[in-house]
Amino acid sequence: MNRIYNALSEVHAEDELKLKTKAAIADRLVKSGRRYRSAAVKLAAASVCVLLLAAGFGGYQMYSTPIYAISIDINPSIELGVNRLDRVVSAAAYNDSGNELLESLDIKNMRYTDAINALFSGSELQGYAEGGAEAVLVVSGGSERKNSEMLSAVKGCHYGSVQVYCYGSGSEIVQEAHENGLSAGKYKAYLELKQYDPSITVDEIRDMPMHEIRNMLSGYSGSGGSTEYRRHGSHGHSGGHGKGRRNAE
Repeated sequence: MNRIYNALSEVHAEDELKLKTKAAIADRLVKSGRRYRSAAVKLAAASVCVLLLAAGFGGYQMYSTPIYAISIDINPSIELGVNRLDRVVSAAAYNDSGNELLESLDIKNMRYTDAINALFSGSELQGYAEGGAEAVLVVSGGSERKNSEMLSAVKGCHYGSVQVYCYGSGSEIVQEAHENGLSAGKYKAYLELKQYDPSITVDEIRDMPMHEIRNMLSGYSGSGGSTEYRRHGSHGHSGGHGKGRRNAE
């Protein structure tokens, strides 16, 4: 009788062990599934965050990257970097008076036409007009169509009593100008002066007002001469550099 009882007890114990084992396995599978789903959700959320960050960084890069350059030279010599959305995203000075001008107002994130209007409406640039100062603006970079569009917009800005000459140029001159520590407009003048006087240096022209540079060019070319700047100033154009206009408002 005891043997039979013990045998039945062992069978019952084995069945109970099987049930507990099945329950433990099922519980572990449920927990594993939860962990897997939780990990999958976390991975998906992380992927979305990465994509959003990448999109945001890409958008910021696009906005903050200058594609076009507008150099402005009177005595202050500055250059505005303009992005694809026509916003000023950088402003560099190429002499001390340029630094003073840029410190006097904040033009970043303005449309480039608004920035130019703001610069020329200030007393600092208008003060140069009293001494017969002339300004040279050069639009560089981008496609020929976009360059022409921007040049037309620049010509339509308000310059007060300052006489302004506007030109279009390719992006290659900007790189050369920067390598020499000059704005594109002043570098164009330097190259032309160098044709007449090979001894002239970048340092000599760096702080020279534009009206002095134009006077030097006039002196070298003579009254009957025709320099690039004189042609542009007389409503002419030259070799793909874009049209220039003298604006005395």
